[in-house]
Amino acid sequence: MKYLFIALFLILYCSLIKGDSKKFTVNIYDNDPLFSPDFENANGEKNGLVQKILGSDGNPIPADYTLTDSNGRFYIKNATTFKSWFNEVPGVSIRVPYELVLTQSTSSPNFYSFSDDTFFPINTLGWYNKSIKSNYPFKTYKDSQGNAQNFHFCLHASFVMSTNCKEVFNFKGDDDVWVFINDVLVLDIGGVHGAKSGSVNMTNLINKIHSDPNTKGNCKVGTYPFDFFYCERHTSASTCFFETNMGFTCSYFDYCGVCNGKGECCVDQKVNQCYTKKCPAPNSLPSGATNYQDYMTVVSTSNCGATDSNKCNIYSCNNSTGCVFAPKVCNDNDPCTKDSCDPTTGYCSFTPTNPTVTTTCLITGCNSTSGKNYSIPTNCDDNNKCTVDTCTEGQGCIHSQKCDDDDPCTVDKCNASDGTCTHTPIDKCNSNCPSCVAQPCKILSCNTVNSLCNYTDVVYQPSSVCYTASCDLQTEDPVYTPIDASCDASDKCFVPQCNSSTKACNRIPAINCDDNNKCTTDSCSGGSCSHAQINCDDNDPCTTDTCSPTDGCVHTPMACKQTSSCSTFSCKAGTCVATPITCSSSIKCQDSICKEGVGCVSFNRTCPPEDDCSSSYCSMESGECESKAYDPLPFSCQSIGVKVGVGIGAAAAAGIAIGGAVALGLAVFGSKKAYDSWKTSRGNVMSGSQSNPLYTQNNNNGNNPLYSSPSE
Repeated sequence: MKYLFIALFLILYCSLIKGDSKKFTVNIYDNDPLFSPDFENANGEKNGLVQKILGSDGNPIPADYTLTDSNGRFYIKNATTFKSWFNEVPGVSIRVPYELVLTQSTSSPNFYSFSDDTFFPINTLGWYNKSIKSNYPFKTYKDSQGNAQNFHFCLHASFVMSTNCKEVFNFKGDDDVWVFINDVLVLDIGGVHGAKSGSVNMTNLINKIHSDPNTKGNCKVGTYPFDFFYCERHTSASTCFFETNMGFTCSYFDYCGVCNGKGECCVDQKVNQCYTKKCPAPNSLPSGATNYQDYMTVVSTSNCGATDSNKCNIYSCNNSTGCVFAPKVCNDNDPCTKDSCDPTTGYCSFTPTNPTVTTTCLITGCNSTSGKNYSIPTNCDDNNKCTVDTCTEGQGCIHSQKCDDDDPCTVDKCNASDGTCTHTPIDKCNSNCPSCVAQPCKILSCNTVNSLCNYTDVVYQPSSVCYTASCDLQTEDPVYTPIDASCDASDKCFVPQCNSSTKACNRIPAINCDDNNKCTTDSCSGGSCSHAQINCDDNDPCTTDTCSPTDGCVHTPMACKQTSSCSTFSCKAGTCVATPITCSSSIKCQDSICKEGVGCVSFNRTCPPEDDCSSSYCSMESGECESKAYDPLPFSCQSIGVKVGVGIGAAAAAGIAIGGAVALGLAVFGSKKAYDSWKTSRGNVMSGSQSNPLYTQNNNNGNNPLYSSPSE
């Protein structure tokens, strides 16, 4: 009889003890070989198909598209085909929400598992939805039993996990499986193959997952994102099994109801050629809200001119036709400048067409009102009608006597009122001296008494007090030499001006070489202007150095593209370097992590248990995790003596639970009062058989034979 009771007890234990379950809504992406060549392509197991760091969109990044098997068959054809594995791509893949149920172990309550050796979760969904399937010539794929199945899909489950670096994750299945912890690949079983096994042991992940912003590696006690990627890509079986004590939870639910989802039920809506109604961030809605349509925002998405290197093309967007452009108009409204745009920088420049040039005797330039060139001679009129006024470049105005007839036998006079000349002969003057020979720079005169020649030096009057005058023996022209040697007029870039008080020379620029461009150094040489580009290099590799003709050098900090929602990118030594974002929460028992595509998220802390015989929780008083042994202890945590030598009756008397067996034993062999007494005396009751169905009143008006007991 004793053994009969034991057998009955074991039967009841196995049939009634069931663990709790955790349910997570995840995404499955239905693909079909009709649209994606990566499916139904038997190429075998291959590790290293994806990169070791998760992409900024939260999906794996293919490592090498050129990898092929021994028969030359590709594993992943290209980036376009791979995108549909874990994204909904119109016309290629369809997203199907799926409820993933993890079942708690009855013997080790910290472990949860999923097991299905005929894992075909979307047979009538996705492309195989009746309303869709009839529109395409899909081929039928069957399992080994001849049943039509959907063998072509990928699943992405995203969780967060708290670790004390002791947890494990065990997997068996086909085909591709990739597990990322903290965005680092920790399990790699790629390719099309039969059921393969793999595991992750956090103890062995030292130096493999980056948990510290400054040290990529070292498993540390903390909370991390956990991403599970699974694909079924080929007939004729589909197996998916995993078990873990990693304590998965969700940091948030997106407005599609997906655990740590990306809000993929929302699709951006094109408003017109220039604007798009964008979906909100996956976790931006109030908790539990699904009305994402009310949170969509209209943004400009034209991106006009992004690929045009000519910065003188000004782009705009027409809501009906899209991008249009027109050349940049550079106009300073000055007809005396040539207006142009630098296609490299987009800056306008205004170069004078006829810059002002000033010489000793002439000023030339352009009239900025009329746009016409002008030439203005120097006014040398000394208001003396008895002088001939001329201007010599480099010397200035010269005023020569008007009435000199070069006849030594006349007296020359000038009427100052009207400038008329009179030449009165000298009495008895004989100008005929046949023996006289002309000499350079000499004035010849004849002695009328003895007919001898007289020579006197030619004397020229200097043009100003700053010059001395002499006679050129070759040409007999006057030569004017500045008293101050710096007044040499041979340099056409300057006009010498004499200071009559000091007899010193002032060098005035003769040519205005200013091109109205602050990006050039203007100079003059030999009467011609030159404009050398200035050097704007600030020796900072993190700035882009350009020059604005109106402002001069511009040093624009290098813009680093922000390709991750969990890192900030800044320039260091000319290279964009990522600095991980640190997420934190000031609320007790709340954790914060960064999720790619979302950013920082905060959620209630899940505490990892110290071991498989205890549960953990976060104390709102201390804000720290605390552990407490299960009471009663699970069977696996009992001592060997209890497991082997203690009978059921003794265990019941001693108050020791064998995975919930004592409760059931009391239900079978005792009374309701005995069971209730035992139940209320327990502290931290483990999940599974938390109430006794044998002692629950039948809600269908039937009688439970064990609800009422003779001993009650």
